[in-house]
Amino acid sequence: MASTVFITIEEFSTQFGIQQELIQEFMEFGLVTVYRQQEGEYLMADDTEHVARLIRLYRDLGINKEGIDIILSMRDQLIQLHDELNKVRNKAQRLEQEREWLFFDIPRSRGLLLDHDEQL
Repeated sequence: MASTVFITIEEFSTQFGIQQELIQEFMEFGLVTVYRQQEGEYLMADDTEHVARLIRLYRDLGINKEGIDIILSMRDQLIQLHDELNKVRNKAQRLEQEREWLFFDIPRSRGLLLDHDEQL
């Protein structure tokens, strides 16, 4: 069974050169999940890339927390639409293959469709 790895907010804040309060604000706004233990507050190591993205949006691009929330929502929708598009493409490809099989392979195998090169 795989174990979950955590990083303290203090370690993460030091690594990214931010104040711990910023992560607290992200948590209060619902952008980040912080896990509290007796020893302190932690982020899941798997979430660090997500939090780093939030920090870049906030610090480097000057986007407020409301804007970040909208951007993340739009990103999730874009990913969902991309997945749906891939499913539709795959289904269309399968249907095209079935159509070709039904209209070309079956008649040919039953002698109902002649190739251009075949003579009567």
